[in-house]
Amino acid sequence: MKALLKKISFCILFSSLFIFGFINSSFSQTTIDSLRQLVKEAKSDTAKLTLVLKITDNFKKSDSAVALNFAKQAIVLANRLNDQSRLSDAYYYTALVYKYKSEYNISLDFHFKAKEIREMLVKKYEDEINLNKLAKSLQGIRNVYYYMGIFEEAVKYHFESIRVNEKINKFKSIY
Repeated sequence: MKALLKKISFCILFSSLFIFGFINSSFSQTTIDSLRQLVKEAKSDTAKLTLVLKITDNFKKSDSAVALNFAKQAIVLANRLNDQSRLSDAYYYTALVYKYKSEYNISLDFHFKAKEIREMLVKKYEDEINLNKLAKSLQGIRNVYYYMGIFEEAVKYHFESIRVNEKINKFKSIY
């Protein structure tokens, strides 16, 4: 019974932090410390990975230092778990953080890492989830090239993302 109550409390606290804490773009150190504590208290590496990815995603625009700290943890955990899908997510979120910091070359490095894994996953599974993730990576690369003023490459990746999205539509029409 105590374990169930602890799980429910954890879920309520975690949900509250995401619902109320992430609406505001200025985060207190107390909130960040609470999130770190949630990660420490997570029972498994899989649960920790889920938490750090969500935290990274939510902080990517508002606090790049926090987002990058959690992204690094996500990369370590995903590698430890050999979870290629979520490793690609960690790389993708890291790329977005660097894009928001206008560090475009670093952003591209992480986008290409995510893209490579996602292409491998599409070849292996050819499912809608991995196709969507690949399309997002291609769009991310397109956006960075656009911000860099390298429009020829931006257009190339734009059309590549359209081709992937066409596959998604074909995949949906099968079912």
